[in-house]
Amino acid sequence: MLFLFVALIISLSGSVCGAVVYGKKPGRIIPVTWMGIVTILFGFGIGGHLALSICVVIGIVIFLYVVTVLFMIRKHITFTQFINSVITPAMLIFILFFILLNICYVGMVAHSWDEFSHWADVVKAMTYINDFATNPDSHSQFQSYPPGMALLQYFFQKLHMIIRGNRLFTEWRLYLAYQTFAIAMFFPFLEEDNIRVFDKFLLFIGLALSVLIFYPDFYGSIYIDPFAAILAGTTLALIFFCTEKDMLYDIHICLACINLVLVKDIGMFFAVFVIMAYIINKMDLMIQIDEKKETNILKFFGGGGMIP
Repeated sequence: MLFLFVALIISLSGSVCGAVVYGKKPGRIIPVTWMGIVTILFGFGIGGHLALSICVVIGIVIFLYVVTVLFMIRKHITFTQFINSVITPAMLIFILFFILLNICYVGMVAHSWDEFSHWADVVKAMTYINDFATNPDSHSQFQSYPPGMALLQYFFQKLHMIIRGNRLFTEWRLYLAYQTFAIAMFFPFLEEDNIRVFDKFLLFIGLALSVLIFYPDFYGSIYIDPFAAILAGTTLALIFFCTEKDMLYDIHICLACINLVLVKDIGMFFAVFVIMAYIINKMDLMIQIDEKKETNILKFFGGGGMIP
């Protein structure tokens, strides 16, 4: 229960701070938080300080909550206003989904062939040596595989060990981290204003079940291919359908490209397509803005009688 509470607090740290301090929709920040954790762990791991990255992430989480509290005090934000800013349908769905996964996955163990040869085995090795699988001490069979998903699963394992004060490796948390990270990619779409509250719940159920069409055993496996597909697909969809092209949107695309490269070799190609789509979309938006400015200028002078 304590692990569930702490994991939720960490998962929602960016969303709470972003919603209160910057007025952003919290559901949009959920995947950014997860991708940010992976990126931070990778950066410290490259420098040979993977274990230290756990403390850094926890420190950042504490900092975000302190900033949020201080901002609320300074701006005289009431608890009711705080709840209205943070608890959106998307946030409520995420919390319920995370709790459900915690209940359903308890006792789950690795059972597929590639989980024993790599996807589960590599996380266990990383957890005990506090380094990537490229370290000879890992004895990993596929040391060249990128560590993207394994980093988040490593984070969950180390968090559990810190909370429990032991070195017990629990396999079911591999599935919890994987499925939560994957489904979190859908949450920005649940924050669109033109979708009714009840329809957002239906949309989430539809999105969560749609994965089973392509990967029937998605909720019982930690193979990386479904996650790579979800990350690439949702990022491209965000580029073409997101209505708020702000700095948070730019950060999301940047982190998505980094995580695509980190999850699997094929992710490099997906990242290239994402960057191309992002640039084209940006150019199209700039052209539309220029055309709108030109139209407004013509209307201004035309309205003043200077243009016949």
